[in-house]
Amino acid sequence: MKIHSYPLSIIGACLLALVSAPKVSSQDVDIISQEPTTGYPPEVVEIYMENCVSDAGQELESFCACTIETMQQIYTLGEFIQLGQTMQAGEEVPEEFNQIIVSCLTASEELESTLPD
Repeated sequence: MKIHSYPLSIIGACLLALVSAPKVSSQDVDIISQEPTTGYPPEVVEIYMENCVSDAGQELESFCACTIETMQQIYTLGEFIQLGQTMQAGEEVPEEFNQIIVSCLTASEELESTLPD
Protein backbone atom coordinates (compact mmCIF):
# COMPACT_ATOMS: atom_id res chain seq x y z
CA MET A 1 0.00 0.00 0.00
CA LYS A 2 1.46 3.36 -1.00
CA ILE A 3 0.21 6.16 1.23
CA HIS A 4 3.15 8.55 1.17
CA SER A 5 1.66 10.76 -1.53
CA TYR A 6 -1.44 11.95 0.28
CA PRO A 7 -1.36 11.88 4.11
CA LEU A 8 -1.04 15.66 4.48
CA SER A 9 -3.95 16.24 2.11
CA ILE A 10 -6.03 13.79 4.14
CA ILE A 11 -5.23 15.54 7.40
CA GLY A 12 -5.83 18.90 5.74
CA ALA A 13 -9.26 17.77 4.59
CA CYS A 14 -10.08 16.46 8.05
CA LEU A 15 -9.00 19.66 9.75
CA LEU A 16 -10.87 21.73 7.16
CA ALA A 17 -14.03 19.72 7.82
CA LEU A 18 -13.54 20.20 11.53
CA VAL A 19 -12.99 23.95 11.23
CA SER A 20 -16.07 24.18 9.00
CA ALA A 21 -18.23 22.08 11.34
CA PRO A 22 -20.90 24.11 13.14
CA LYS A 23 -20.21 22.44 16.50
CA VAL A 24 -16.68 23.86 16.58
CA SER A 25 -16.64 27.10 14.64
CA SER A 26 -13.71 29.42 14.18
CA GLN A 27 -15.50 32.00 16.36
CA ASP A 28 -15.18 29.60 19.30
CA VAL A 29 -11.39 29.39 19.10
CA ASP A 30 -10.76 32.18 21.64
CA ILE A 31 -13.10 30.59 24.16
CA ILE A 32 -11.89 27.04 23.54
CA SER A 33 -8.19 27.90 23.70
CA GLN A 34 -8.65 29.17 27.25
CA GLU A 35 -9.82 25.75 28.40
CA PRO A 36 -6.82 23.47 29.02
CA THR A 37 -7.51 19.93 27.95
CA THR A 38 -5.69 16.72 27.22
CA GLY A 39 -8.49 15.36 25.06
CA TYR A 40 -10.99 16.74 22.60
CA PRO A 41 -14.76 16.46 22.90
CA PRO A 42 -16.03 13.18 21.44
CA GLU A 43 -17.87 14.98 18.64
CA VAL A 44 -14.61 16.63 17.49
CA VAL A 45 -12.83 13.28 17.38
CA GLU A 46 -15.82 11.74 15.59
CA ILE A 47 -15.90 14.46 12.91
CA TYR A 48 -12.16 14.14 12.40
CA MET A 49 -12.23 10.34 12.14
CA GLU A 50 -15.26 10.25 9.85
CA ASN A 51 -13.64 12.70 7.44
CA CYS A 52 -10.20 11.13 7.63
CA VAL A 53 -11.42 7.59 7.04
CA SER A 54 -13.90 8.60 4.33
CA ASP A 55 -11.22 10.59 2.50
CA ALA A 56 -8.50 7.97 2.93
CA GLY A 57 -10.44 4.75 3.02
CA GLN A 58 -10.61 2.12 5.72
CA GLU A 59 -7.02 1.03 5.08
CA LEU A 60 -5.81 4.22 6.78
CA GLU A 61 -8.03 4.04 9.85
CA SER A 62 -5.05 3.28 12.11
CA PHE A 63 -3.20 6.27 10.63
CA CYS A 64 -6.18 8.55 11.26
CA ALA A 65 -6.56 7.28 14.83
CA CYS A 66 -2.85 7.75 15.49
CA THR A 67 -2.88 11.35 14.26
CA ILE A 68 -5.88 12.44 16.33
CA GLU A 69 -4.61 10.63 19.44
CA THR A 70 -1.18 12.22 19.12
CA MET A 71 -2.55 15.68 18.39
CA GLN A 72 -4.75 15.48 21.50
CA GLN A 73 -1.60 14.93 23.56
CA ILE A 74 0.27 17.85 22.01
CA TYR A 75 -2.27 20.52 21.03
CA THR A 76 -5.07 22.11 23.00
CA LEU A 77 -8.39 22.10 21.17
CA GLY A 78 -7.89 25.76 20.31
CA GLU A 79 -4.44 25.06 18.87
CA PHE A 80 -5.84 22.12 16.92
CA ILE A 81 -8.53 24.30 15.37
CA GLN A 82 -5.97 27.01 14.65
CA LEU A 83 -3.84 24.40 12.89
CA GLY A 84 -6.81 23.59 10.68
CA GLN A 85 -7.24 27.26 9.87
CA THR A 86 -3.54 27.54 9.06
CA MET A 87 -3.82 24.63 6.63
CA GLN A 88 -7.02 26.06 5.16
CA ALA A 89 -5.20 29.34 4.48
CA GLY A 90 -2.42 27.45 2.71
CA GLU A 91 0.15 28.55 5.27
CA GLU A 92 3.06 26.43 6.46
CA VAL A 93 2.33 24.10 9.36
CA PRO A 94 4.70 23.66 12.31
CA GLU A 95 7.46 21.06 11.97
CA GLU A 96 6.01 19.31 15.02
CA PHE A 97 2.85 18.60 13.01
CA ASN A 98 4.88 17.13 10.15
CA GLN A 99 6.65 14.88 12.66
CA ILE A 100 3.27 13.60 13.88
CA ILE A 101 2.31 12.70 10.31
CA VAL A 102 5.59 10.88 9.65
CA SER A 103 5.45 9.04 12.97
CA CYS A 104 1.86 7.88 12.45
CA LEU A 105 2.51 6.97 8.84
CA THR A 106 5.45 4.81 9.91
CA ALA A 107 3.44 3.19 12.71
CA SER A 108 0.53 2.47 10.33
CA GLU A 109 2.82 0.91 7.74
CA GLU A 110 4.44 -1.26 10.40
CA LEU A 111 1.02 -2.38 11.65
CA GLU A 112 -0.17 -3.17 8.14
CA SER A 113 2.95 -5.21 7.41
CA THR A 114 2.02 -7.54 10.29
CA LEU A 115 -1.50 -8.17 9.00
CA PRO A 116 -2.18 -11.23 6.83
CA ASP A 117 -2.91 -10.56 3.14
